[in-house]
Amino acid sequence: MSIIRRVLILMYLLVKGSASVAKTLLNGKRSRPDRVVEEKEILILGNGPSLNELDLFALREKLDFACVNWFAVQSSLFRKLKPCYYVLIDGDFFVKEEMLSEKKRDSRNRLFNEFNMIDWSMVVITPQKYRIEINNPYITYEAVSTGRLYNDYLYKFMNFLYSKNLAVCGLQNVVVGALHYFIMKKFKTIYMAGVDMSEFQVYKVDGRNHVLAEYTHFYGIDYVDCTETGSIPQGEFSRWMGYYVRMLKEFYCMSQFAAYQSVKVINLSENSFIDVFEKQDWKELIDG
Repeated sequence: MSIIRRVLILMYLLVKGSASVAKTLLNGKRSRPDRVVEEKEILILGNGPSLNELDLFALREKLDFACVNWFAVQSSLFRKLKPCYYVLIDGDFFVKEEMLSEKKRDSRNRLFNEFNMIDWSMVVITPQKYRIEINNPYITYEAVSTGRLYNDYLYKFMNFLYSKNLAVCGLQNVVVGALHYFIMKKFKTIYMAGVDMSEFQVYKVDGRNHVLAEYTHFYGIDYVDCTETGSIPQGEFSRWMGYYVRMLKEFYCMSQFAAYQSVKVINLSENSFIDVFEKQDWKELIDG
C-alpha cells in the first residue's frame, strides 16, 4: 500500500474514530474494561440448528453460559441452564409496544416475564442508551458501545478503541455484540455454539419474484414469504445478501480484536460458515 493511501486511510479513520467516540460518550453509560483480569471462560449460545447436537447440561457443568435475543421464550431450557449472561441487541426489545406486531409484542412480553421470575444472578448486556424495564434484583446491566467503526485496514487503531469500549465494529449479529463484550472484558477463552451462519442457504425466489425462506433454528422451523412480510422488498435481494457479507466481515474484525486482547475464541459449530476462529469438537470439553 502506498504511503499516500495509508495517510488518507489514517485521516479517514481519525475522523470516523472521533465521530464514533463522540457518539459513545454522548450515549451515556457503557461498560469499561476490568482493571483486574480474571481467567474467565464463557460459552455463547447462538440460535443455529447445530445447538441441538450438544449436551448443554454437561457443558453447563464446565462453563458459564451467555444466551442471546429470544432464547428465553424459544427454549424451555432457559430456567434449567440458568445463564450468567444474556445479550439483547435486536431493536425490537427497546421500541414502544405499538411499533411491534402482535406476535413480536407477545414474544417480548413473555421474555420480560421470564426475566422477572429469574432467581439467579444474571448480567443483561444491551447497546448503550437502551435498556429493558426490568427491576429484578438478580439482574445487573452492562452496555456495549453504539459508535460503529470499521475499515479493512489499520486494525490496531480500531482495536484500541474497541478495547476501551469506545467503538464497536458493528452489531449486525447479536453474537458479534456478545464477542465484543467478552473480548473487551478479556475473558480467557470464549466458546461459541449454535453459530452456524448458514441462513443464506435457505432463500428461494419464486415465479412472482418473491423471496421465500425456510429458517431453521435449534427450536424449530419458520416458513416465511419475505417479500410479502416486507423484510425483503421485491428487487432488493442483493441488498439483503450484502448484510451477510457485512456480518462475516464483523466476525473477521472480532478475530483481529481477540488476537489484540490475547483472548482465545473457539467455535464448537463444526459446519459453521465462520472461518476465522479455531473449531473444536464440543465433546473434547466434556472429556478434558
